[in-house]
This record gives sequence, C-alpha cells and structure tokens, in this order.
Amino acid sequence: MSLKNARIAKDIFKLSLQSPHLQAFQVNFAPNSKNAKIPTFKSLALEKMASKKPEIKPKTYESLMSILSRFAFKFYAKKPIYSVSIKDILKSFDLLKNLKIKSSADKLFTLLKEIFRYAFIKGFIAQNPMQSLSRKDLIHKNPTKHFATLTHKKDIKALLQGVLSYNCEKNTKIAIFMLALTAQRTMNIRTSAWSELDFSKALWTIPPEKMKMQRLHIIPLNSQILLILDKHKQSSQQSALFFSHKSKYQLISDNTIRKAFKRLGYTKDDFVPHGFRSMFSTICHEHRSEHKISSDIIEQCLAHSERNKVKASYNHALNLKERAKLMQWWGDYLDHLFDFKANVSKIFEE
Repeated sequence: MSLKNARIAKDIFKLSLQSPHLQAFQVNFAPNSKNAKIPTFKSLALEKMASKKPEIKPKTYESLMSILSRFAFKFYAKKPIYSVSIKDILKSFDLLKNLKIKSSADKLFTLLKEIFRYAFIKGFIAQNPMQSLSRKDLIHKNPTKHFATLTHKKDIKALLQGVLSYNCEKNTKIAIFMLALTAQRTMNIRTSAWSELDFSKALWTIPPEKMKMQRLHIIPLNSQILLILDKHKQSSQQSALFFSHKSKYQLISDNTIRKAFKRLGYTKDDFVPHGFRSMFSTICHEHRSEHKISSDIIEQCLAHSERNKVKASYNHALNLKERAKLMQWWGDYLDHLFDFKANVSKIFEE
C-alpha cells in the first residue's frame, strides 16, 4: 500500500471522530488501490508471528500459535484484516470466558494488540480496534481462593485436641503444633533445621533460599512452641526437626500432614494445613484493639510481601520487639484454648 493511501486512511479516521456518518470507516476501511493486496487476518498474524519467533523460546512460540489458532483463526482467519470488527474479536473472548482460561485470554489480548498495531503501521487499517477494548473487561476473573480455616474458639480447641489424640508419628504431631503456633508455611516447617533456631534469643531464622519471596525471614518464637521444641530437641539426633519415620534421610512430606487432617475428619473445604496462617491473620486482625499491634506487623509475621515498593523499603526494618509481642499474644490465645504446658508430655507419648 502506498504512503499516500495510508495518509488517506488516517485522514478518514480523523474525520470519522467528527462525523457520525463516517463511523463505519473507523476499522472497516479498505485501501482504494488496484495494486494493494489486502491480507487476511491469518496471513498478517502469521507474518507478525514470524517476526517474533527469533525473539522468543520455541515452546512459547508454539503456545502462542496454538492460542491464535484456537481462539482467533477459529472466528476470523479468512477475513480481510480491515474487516475484522470488535464484534468478531469479542467472540474470541466470549469463548475464553466460557472456558475460564484466564492465562490464554491475557496472552491473546496482547497478541491481538500487536497484530492490529502491525496492520495499522503497514497501512491496512485506520485504527487498532483493540484500543477500544479493556483487558479487565474481557478476561475471566478467577474467584479469590481462600484457604479453608477455623476461627471460632470451640472449633480451634476441638482441632488442637484432635491433633493431640491423633494416632500418628510424634514428628507429624509436633510439626502440626509448630504450624499452629508459628503460622508459617508448611514447607518451612517441614524443612526446618536445628541450626535455624536460636533458643537463647527465641528466634527462628529461615534463609532466603527457603522462602517464597527469596528473602531472609525471622520469626520470634513464643513460649509455647519453645517448650515443645526444647523437649523435641532432647530426643533428636538429626540436623532437621522432622525426618520421616520411613527414612532418616527423608523429611516428612506435605501429604503426611494433609492426611492427618483428613483422618481427623476434616475435608479440604473444612481445614487445610495452610489454614493456620489464615486463622492467625483473621484472629490477629480482629483483636487489634486487644494486642495493639498494627496490620503491617501482622503481615510481616506471615512474610507477606508489600506491593508498595516505598513502603516495602520502609518496612524492611525487622520490628522484632513488636513481632515478638504479637507472636507471644498468639501463643497465649491458643494456650487459653489448649493448655500446652499441661499437654506437652502427651504430645511426646510414643
């Protein structure tokens, strides 16, 4: 297409913004040239993808081509690029919404923006139709997943009593009580090592490589978990806290802990190991007037990342005194429901 025709296309687009009689030309504009060969959507998309191929991994290229084939070529592959309307494009996203495929929808939105921008630069369309569409309106929103937990006192008490009476390996039982009293991730509990614990300072230091956000995390230990861990250490001759009974070289698995709750009668909709973190967060936020600790400190105890970079930098301070106060409040809260000192000997019964 000649530069002159491209300019004509842009001029018509500008006029269309002022005249309702020319609205139809905003996208559906075919160059008026006998020599101009108007590509189909598919041919132009393949041309654009060919230019992207050297810049991306082979698997990524195949994945993107699959998305185009299933959700774009399916509806408007053979249509001239200038005649692909917003109504056509919506068919793609309606299908993706019905299938609830968020990741593919997000990738398709980006691809279509690139393809139509390429068509605009080449002079085949007067406007990129994707500019009139909103990503958040087109893409299926996955519902927020909340981990099943318990927050009523009687339910928490019953859970802790159930763990105490559960017929299982001692390590599994101790690991579950550590989950409850520290509110840390299951993986960090399972892989914890004695070298990470400082009993004199009542601190547990998890190295960055073990953390989800790859940052050092320090957890003040309340008196309740110190009581349990001190007794556990007396009978442990290994470097890690929780080796499997099946092998002295194998740590207990996540599945072992999950099965414990299942055998206690809890389904995944009732309670899951991660539920102790949700329990801690919910109860600590609800009792702020009692313990006087800010939400920021509660989130720090859970090692949740701060999205605001300035605030994250400010909050990088350890605030160990406040966190220690909150973790002890949490230990005391659970202690009122389940007397750990009175029950510690039962925890270690073989």
